[in-house]
Amino acid sequence: MSCYPLSISTFAFVLLSFVPLSAQQKLAITYSGNSYILSGSGENGKINCIINSGTFTKRPKDVKLYFYTQNDVRNIPMELVKNSKPLCPKKIRPRRNSNDIIVFSTLADDIFFTTASNKGYSWRWKGRARPPLSPVVPVNGQAVHKVECWFVLMADKQVYSSDTISITVQ
Repeated sequence: MSCYPLSISTFAFVLLSFVPLSAQQKLAITYSGNSYILSGSGENGKINCIINSGTFTKRPKDVKLYFYTQNDVRNIPMELVKNSKPLCPKKIRPRRNSNDIIVFSTLADDIFFTTASNKGYSWRWKGRARPPLSPVVPVNGQAVHKVECWFVLMADKQVYSSDTISITVQ
C-alpha cells in the first residue's frame, strides 16, 4: 500500500467534483472529547476515522487517507502528515458482520501540539506565510477558539469524505 500526497489546492476540486452524495455517508469522523484543552492538564479525546460497514465488498487497492483541519483564525486548511509523508491507513478488510472499520485513530494530544511532536506528526499548508506549528497554536497573537476537522479517503478510484466536526479549543 502506498501513500501519495493530495495537494490542498486540488482537495477542493476533488471534493466538489467527484464525491457522490452516497459516498459521503460511508466515511465518518469521531472525537471522543467535549473540547480540546491547551493547558495539557489531563488527556484530551481521541480522533477516529471510521468506514461504515458494507462500504467495500473486497479489500480496496491504492488507498490514501488525508486529514484536514482549519482553525477560526485563518481560512486555510492544514494537512496532517507523519514523518513528512501522508497518513497511511490501517489495512481495510471487509467484514461480514455489522462492525464499522477504524482506519485511523490518534489521540488529539498527539496531533494538536504547541511544541514539536515527538510522535512524528507535523502539519503543512499552501499558505504564503510560515505555517503555524499546529492548528491550535495562536496566529499573530490571535487565540484559536475552534478547529474544524475532516477526513478524505481515496480507494479504488473513489473519493469518500467525512462530515466536518468542530472542536472547541480552550
